[in-house]
Amino acid sequence: MESPVSAVLHNGVIFLAEQMGKKRRLKRWKAPPIQCAGDVLAYAREKKIHRLWICPDSDLSTFVREQRENFLQAPLVSELHVHEQDNTSMYEDEVKLLPTCITAFYATRGKMDLSWGQIVIPEYDGRWVTLCYLDDPALLCITLYYLEHVMHMAVRSAPATTGRAWMQREGRKRPTWYREADLSALPDVGSPPLYWKRPLTAEEAGKKYVYVYDKRSQHVDACTDTVLGVGTPRHVMRPEYTRRCAGLYHIKVRGEGVWNGTRLPPALPDPMEEQWVWGPLVAVAYDAGYDVEVLEGYVWDQSHRVLAGWAKQVLTARKALEMEVEEYPYEAARKAALKELKMIGVAGIGLLNAQPDDWRGAEVWYRPDWYRTIVATARTRLMYGVLRREQLGYFPVMVVADSVAYLSDNPDPETAVPELLKKGFALKYRLPLASHLAVFEPECSVAQANRLLNEAARLQQEDLDVKETTEDD
Repeated sequence: MESPVSAVLHNGVIFLAEQMGKKRRLKRWKAPPIQCAGDVLAYAREKKIHRLWICPDSDLSTFVREQRENFLQAPLVSELHVHEQDNTSMYEDEVKLLPTCITAFYATRGKMDLSWGQIVIPEYDGRWVTLCYLDDPALLCITLYYLEHVMHMAVRSAPATTGRAWMQREGRKRPTWYREADLSALPDVGSPPLYWKRPLTAEEAGKKYVYVYDKRSQHVDACTDTVLGVGTPRHVMRPEYTRRCAGLYHIKVRGEGVWNGTRLPPALPDPMEEQWVWGPLVAVAYDAGYDVEVLEGYVWDQSHRVLAGWAKQVLTARKALEMEVEEYPYEAARKAALKELKMIGVAGIGLLNAQPDDWRGAEVWYRPDWYRTIVATARTRLMYGVLRREQLGYFPVMVVADSVAYLSDNPDPETAVPELLKKGFALKYRLPLASHLAVFEPECSVAQANRLLNEAARLQQEDLDVKETTEDD
């Protein structure tokens, strides 16, 4: 694992989790008086702590919010150059631009070539799922330790940059796969996730429950077998389509297929006969039974499963946090780390599609073609999974990105849709259908239906939590 690791600062006390032989311990010691960012960075450098996390709801985190300028503009130590990452946060109905990370660069021989010291302020960074709320410094410290232990690297200042750094570390094993590519000739073709809903039959409307299942780590899982292009693509008229080659294709589809939007989701994002699609969706059109004509395309001469090694590491880390309870015994920290690990994977992939903001010349990947191919693969994998259930007589009624809704009279989520929970899905929630029939009416959009069902599930869970608390008392 990278060294040094992260530490947590809470009301003048430093918390640091470390491994001592086969034992782990949580060290605590009192920090000197801290008045500004310079004090924090200087102390972190002295103690060889690369990232010092300010605990949410601590005195210093509150000071940053209430006196941002004083915290940032106070005199810093000599030869220190600071870059500040801001994030817009809402506090008491007032929008504020608050720092989420402060990075120091120390001049060495007249050149800024060493990054040494970061202050991470997670409370004002909503990109974190749990770390922005963990106001218990010991819990925050152990959660960071668990993450760093399963990833074998330090947690960066945001989920996306952590995911990207993890990719870059794996990418050093095959540097030729990550060489510069000229994508300027590619048409700007997106890869939207699957959003679909259908009206209920009379028989279905009489069912007792609506089950919503979530495909776990859908995009990371898709990376394990997504073929991505290496280098610059070339334009070809009427290319021969092959699943082993990455590409973007202009196709014309005719006829009827099993994925037509009636009982199963549509095969392609656009109902038009002629459209541009990424390679995995061409395969879906063929498999659905459509007559497909490939008019032109941009294809890569080299294609590889570029992110498969990284994705397998993420999935292995997730499995370790889920299964190795003796290795990671603190349940609250383990659950928080699991949620952040999922966000690190998703955000790391999403960063491939983000225009780089390269303020210090760091290595940045901007590969929208990779991102869109991964999303297309995730969509197709979900559709193939739905088709397998359909062949057993189970038809979905709604699909929203990585979630699938089914109806059943069976009260047991394990057997309501057989084998689904063994195929990488997890139960998101179960609701009584009679109370939510309106969401399946044609006038209710997919987005509205999804929002209403999620809200109902949230309220249902709150009622259960209150009931459990009352019974415990």
